[in-house]
Amino acid sequence: NFIERCRKDEQDLAPLIDIEVKGRWTAKQVADSVMLFADLLEQHYGVRPVIYTGTNFFNRYLARSFSEGYELALCVGFGYPDETPEAKPRDKGKYRFLD
Repeated sequence: NFIERCRKDEQDLAPLIDIEVKGRWTAKQVADSVMLFADLLEQHYGVRPVIYTGTNFFNRYLARSFSEGYELALCVGFGYPDETPEAKPRDKGKYRFLD
């Protein structure tokens, strides 16, 4: 459905995988499924997708599979129950999303 909706010749940006909740899946199922989807997107679009997720989610479920070669857009959600205080910027005024 993603590839059908987001046509390769109409895209200026790399595809983005937004994964923030694992539901009832195991850590291995999450990592394997995201890796499979990332591989399919890379094969189709010719670029690796950006992975958008929370810092704790990434560290718990994806870090081993996506340690190198992927751009990460880490979401630090203020007030999200799964984000530890260490993951949040101390000064919101200095927080930058992406360069």
